[in-house]
Amino acid sequence: MVSGIRPILVLCGPGNNGGDGFVAARYLAAAGHSVDVRLIRPAEHLKGDALEAFGHMELPYAAALEGDGVASDLTPALERAELVIDALFGAGLDRPLSGAVLALVEAVNRSGVPVLAVDLPSGLNGADGAILGGAIKARATITFFREKPGHLLFPGRGLCGRVSVADIGIRPDVLDQIAPATFHNCPDLWLGSLAAP
Repeated sequence: MVSGIRPILVLCGPGNNGGDGFVAARYLAAAGHSVDVRLIRPAEHLKGDALEAFGHMELPYAAALEGDGVASDLTPALERAELVIDALFGAGLDRPLSGAVLALVEAVNRSGVPVLAVDLPSGLNGADGAILGGAIKARATITFFREKPGHLLFPGRGLCGRVSVADIGIRPDVLDQIAPATFHNCPDLWLGSLAAP
């Protein structure tokens, strides 16, 4: 880490969301930022795209968890950080957070450090916005392709902060294959059905 610069703390999970965190860490470091990368699972448990992104990162990293709780140096790391990037779990999370991971989420929320969530704040169900055991409270969220119901429905909506959608090259016709049955309720959806005053 570069001395004198408050670091960006990047918390990475074991799946593709963690892979996004590794990519973010690499680009932030290349742009001159001080980056502190923390993993919640040992690196040898990474697979697929996450493992590939980890291999390209080429930055030092440490554990976010120790035994049944957060790592002993995580609280000071949070105190030093100017930003936390939450790349723990994305929209695919389908079980409640518990144990050490829940303790980590609670420590981040208590710290008061601004959080940028990748895809969805960790602990939110992407399909309905429900909190699964506990959830990160983000200042902003960056997601991909389209917003998910969890960004729009409470309580998730209240934890996402400002949501931005990034284009990562997914073609629009993929939406035809997904065939969503829900839509973002906004004037563009229904204004054409109203008679002119």
